[in-house]
Amino acid sequence: MNINQLFNTLKPLANTPVMPVIFVGHGSPMNVLPDNDYYRSWQALGQRLGKPNAILCISAHWTTRQDSLVSEAALPETIYDFYNFPPQMYQQNYPAAGSPELAHEIAQHLHAQTATPVGVHESYGLDHGAWCVIMPMFPQADVPVFQLSVAMSREPRYHYELGRALRFLRRKGVLIISSGNIVHNLRTMRFDGSVYDWAVEFDAISEAKIADRDDDALIDFEQFGAAAQLSINTAEHYYPLLYTLGLREDKDDVLQFNTTIDGASITMRSLVVSQ
Repeated sequence: MNINQLFNTLKPLANTPVMPVIFVGHGSPMNVLPDNDYYRSWQALGQRLGKPNAILCISAHWTTRQDSLVSEAALPETIYDFYNFPPQMYQQNYPAAGSPELAHEIAQHLHAQTATPVGVHESYGLDHGAWCVIMPMFPQADVPVFQLSVAMSREPRYHYELGRALRFLRRKGVLIISSGNIVHNLRTMRFDGSVYDWAVEFDAISEAKIADRDDDALIDFEQFGAAAQLSINTAEHYYPLLYTLGLREDKDDVLQFNTTIDGASITMRSLVVSQ
């Protein structure tokens, strides 16, 4: 089944009273260039989505040490947070506006709901975890986009509960995209066509627990031992998944796609959560 056939199994995503939620395994920044399967999948998904009022992105590439921050930049810059890539990568630009008023509203709401500090950042733009996946979905850059940081000092359940606290946005026409990779170990990457057993194991665990709605198991991922330790050697790429799981409601269905493993230790597994 190709990606278009797979997305055709979804209920209509446009003009729904409850916006879908997306977790994207983003992989290499190079995936933003056309003529690869990941680009085509993001493009096809964007064609099925209605035009949201705004997009909130939770990217693995904006981490903060203590508190979560929401970017209130009115004109967020395109951030090139990668090095030694081909010149055309630094020519990419995604000139979407931000949404300062909504950013303030979200920061205040999250603080009230979680009783933890949530602040705003005046100038943070769009890092490659955001623009590389949003550009193929919404190439016109005519939807406001802003980001929520991943607070690395917080426990996994904090990120899940923050996702739950963001559910109200789904009824305000806001599309929430989390961007990371469930299995992400750059140190062990290799390109000989093989895949690590531990990456396959944790990918299978994730697939099953997502399908079974066993969120607690994925929050307490360390229980899965060496497979989890090697797959999540740093958690910033995993935590965005927990926001998506927290955003999922009882009536939601989940479609898993891009179920491939790149470089032996980067899973591209992605989710569309929708009613």
